Amino acid sequence: AKAPSSAPAPTIGTGGVNWNGGKFTGDALGKGPEGAFHAAVTGRFRKYYTEPPEAFGPAELELHVTGTGAVRSFRLTKSSGLPKNDEAILAAAARVQAEGLGTSPPENRPRVVTVRFIPSSS
Repeated sequence: AKAPSSAPAPTIGTGGVNWNGGKFTGDALGKGPEGAFHAAVTGRFRKYYTEPPEAFGPAELELHVTGTGAVRSFRLTKSSGLPKNDEAILAAAARVQAEGLGTSPPENRPRVVTVRFIPSSS
């Protein structure tokens, strides 16, 4: 189903304790089915991610998603500089892979979704 054009652009929560307003972002966040899909993926990931109390830098995670919405594979493409945080990111990605996204991409086309962790101090 298409999102109405008057629907607000998706937003993904707020940062954790160390982020001071930092945020998660995903590729193609915006209006329409693509934006809604990427927001759903990022939101699912955020549900399982536990931020460590130590400060960390920007990081990126790449999720390879099938046309049915399964996470085929994932990898950390940019380290946060804090091994404990990188492990938390990968643990959350493994849980998303095991439990699924709960949605399929628009037009059931496989794609790569990048989740970016952007601390406000960057």
